[in-house]
Amino acid sequence: MNLDFLAAHPQYVQLVGVGLIWISFHCAGMCGPIVLGLDLGDSLGYRQWDKLTKIQKFSHSARHITAYQLGRSVTYAIIGALAGFAGAGLQDLFTEVAKITGLFVAAALLAYGLLRLAGSSGLDNLTGSDKLGKLLGKAAKRTQRVGGLPRKFLLGVILGFLPCMITFWALSLAASTQSALHGAVLMVLLVWMTSFVIYGFGFAPALTAARFAPLRDRLLGLFLVLSACWLGLVSAAANEWIGHAMVGFTLGGRGFAIMFW
Repeated sequence: MNLDFLAAHPQYVQLVGVGLIWISFHCAGMCGPIVLGLDLGDSLGYRQWDKLTKIQKFSHSARHITAYQLGRSVTYAIIGALAGFAGAGLQDLFTEVAKITGLFVAAALLAYGLLRLAGSSGLDNLTGSDKLGKLLGKAAKRTQRVGGLPRKFLLGVILGFLPCMITFWALSLAASTQSALHGAVLMVLLVWMTSFVIYGFGFAPALTAARFAPLRDRLLGLFLVLSACWLGLVSAAANEWIGHAMVGFTLGGRGFAIMFW
């Protein structure tokens, strides 16, 4: 990008400059546990995982994480293009939708995380109903057995609608471009700016020794519970039920804030 282009489209400078700071703090705390808990690297979905070499594990995880990122890119490109075309009106609409969907996803992640923590033998006690426990247990097992790149791609498309302070901010930049093309490019750029967090956490199971597999499985459930709690706080703050947690700072003579939720 030359200087004339950046002068005409300062949104890119803002996204890359301030966005990287936000991603380092916010995404590592919110997205990192989700990446681990949902097994985006497909370490649990691959039955011969512990028989693979380190290189094979990294290659396998990279393909699945990339599929997830491509799915998010589709969602972000669409809403970014619409925001650039329709302006702030679409941004406000997406924000309102995300306030609701975030609560449902947080509840689903919490339930799934608790099921993973309880294990198959503890499902009945967790739910308080034998029939409900068995039903949820079967659903969890079937979900876990469904693997492959399409599943990760679809998961990325769906989770692209999660409420996130960085996404809301980036959408405001997309809307200010008044261009469907630049709005889409900005949002897709945001997706791939998160790569060092997404891939970093996604590769983590590849570094885990086989003897720690049982502990790893329980930890993934714990990460899902933590993600659900964080997402619940983000959704609650978006609905103005609680206050935002943030840290203010100055950059280039301008005031900014990093929102944790």
